[in-house]
Order: sequence, then C-alpha cells, then structure tokens
Amino acid sequence: MNSKIIIALLLALPVASQAENPWYLTLGAELVGRGFSGTNGAGTDDFASTGSTLALNVGIQRGKWLMGLHSQNTQFAFDGAAPDRDVTDSANEPNEIDVKVAQGDLVFGYRAGQRWYPFFGIKNYELTWQDTTPYVIGYSGLALGVAGYIPFNEKWLGYGSLAVESLTAKADANELGKASGTAVELGLFYNLSERSLLTISLESRELRNQYTDDVGQTFSFGGWSLGYSRRFQF
Repeated sequence: MNSKIIIALLLALPVASQAENPWYLTLGAELVGRGFSGTNGAGTDDFASTGSTLALNVGIQRGKWLMGLHSQNTQFAFDGAAPDRDVTDSANEPNEIDVKVAQGDLVFGYRAGQRWYPFFGIKNYELTWQDTTPYVIGYSGLALGVAGYIPFNEKWLGYGSLAVESLTAKADANELGKASGTAVELGLFYNLSERSLLTISLESRELRNQYTDDVGQTFSFGGWSLGYSRRFQF
C-alpha cells in the first residue's frame, strides 16, 4: 500500500485551514526501481529479476478524510528461472520470459491523531506473462494498515506505513486461489516549499499464494522510489 500520497496531503494542512474544511488536491510522480523474486511450488525453483518504471499518484482530502490513487506498471525480464504460471506443471514452464506487473491502489484514510492515521484500500495486481499467447493472472482484494510521520526539522520528515492484504487470484474468470500479503514502507520527505515535496522511500511487499490445488507460491517485491508531489487548494 502506497502511503506517500496520503501523508503528503496531511502535511499540506495548516491548522487554521482545517476548520474551514477546504478541498486539497495532490498530484505526484515517482521514479521506481523494483525487484521481483519468489519461489515456485514446493520451493525448489527460485526466481528473481529487476525493473524500473514511472508511478503516478493522485490524492484528494477534505477535513480529516483522505483518498488516494496509485498506479504503476513494471516489466521484468527473467533469464534462467521465472515465476510459473502453472505451479503444478513446472517442467513445461518457460525459463526465459518477460512478466509485466501492473499495480493499482485506491486508498481511504482518516486522520485519527496528530501524526498518524489508519487506512484501508482496494488492491489490484495484474501479472501478464508475455509469451506468444499472453497469460494473465489478476489479484483483487482489500488492505488494512496504519501510517504516520515524524518531523525532524522544518524541511525534513520521516514516515512509514504497515499494511496487510487479503486477495483473490483469478485467470480467465476462474478462481485460482487466495493470497495474503504484508507491505512495509519507510521514507523521507523534503519540503521544497509550502506546496511542493520531494520523496525518497524503500518498500517491501510479500504475497503468499495458496491455490485451490493446495500448491503454494511466493512473490516478493521490493525497491526504492524518488518522487515529486505538488499540492493545490480549492
């Protein structure tokens, strides 16, 4: 769960303006470097690759309520071992293939304290094996978490978030099984001005798949991001 857009909105609020309940809009972009690794089936086949992409963020806030959108698509090239599409038949899986991972988050948060807030979100992942005939597995579900920040001085702030996810995996409209995940994010904000923020962060996410045929598979995503956000009031 990406928390930066929500915290950027929190930092935009002077105390005097909160009583008037204005609307705030935050737009942001991030350069993201990610790793995708994991284990197929019974744990005898590990895979790993890296990729980079541009992620986009949009956030809206009024009073203590916040909503954020996060979107990114990353391409991973696997050479030697790759995540299996069918973990029950690993022998027939290609070892050299590109896998595109699309992620979309819709996050709702409430400012419960001065520097922290609980949030929940609607999660969507889509993994596309870009073979001669592309194969797509879609994950959808919910996430619950908490996030907060600590100011170091007038310019620098540290922040972090922790979330748990519960998802359903489907392919060709057929349910493949369930997945559970955890996500941790830590980072820094630098205030360029009252309306502009620079961000740097580290993120780790693990997705544990349990398919209906009792076969498991683990996906791990981790990486860094450098971003810029601009805030507007209306």
